[in-house]
Amino acid sequence: MFLRIAKLMFLLTSAAGAWGQTQQVRIRVVEPRHGKPIKDECLNISFGSWHGPDLIGATNEDGVVVLNIDKDQGSVEPVPVRTCDYSASTKPFHFENRPTKFSITTTYYLSCPNVDVVLKGSTMNMARSHDWMPTFDLADIMEHGIFANGCGHLVLTPKPGELVLVVRSS
Repeated sequence: MFLRIAKLMFLLTSAAGAWGQTQQVRIRVVEPRHGKPIKDECLNISFGSWHGPDLIGATNEDGVVVLNIDKDQGSVEPVPVRTCDYSASTKPFHFENRPTKFSITTTYYLSCPNVDVVLKGSTMNMARSHDWMPTFDLADIMEHGIFANGCGHLVLTPKPGELVLVVRSS
């Protein structure tokens, strides 16, 4: 009994301490056939459910954007230079409360997590853009990692703190 209470207290204090720290989410963008990285793709990030982009990041040579989430702001690394210069802000985005989820859409590719829902929904109202924008739970990413694929049979194992996003050409 004492060990259970001690474990619970440890987990609660660890979680509380982590909540005050910057959380880094590694977003890795890959293609559906072989899992090869997609470089120079623009990720539009919206904190909470999709409501338009709050931040924009461009994937590096490894297909990665790092999303930093502090208690009052979010930022991306690397900051895009020319690839994504027409869209959302690359400056840190300030929020009142640390978000528990975020949505992503891509610019040049079609994001695969919701593709079967969208393509099969022939009567779907195309103005409902949130159907195209998957929303991810930050706690799930930090604890287990998330592999988001709806385009094929590719299976990759994400690390805790990593979101692997599969995209395909439109």
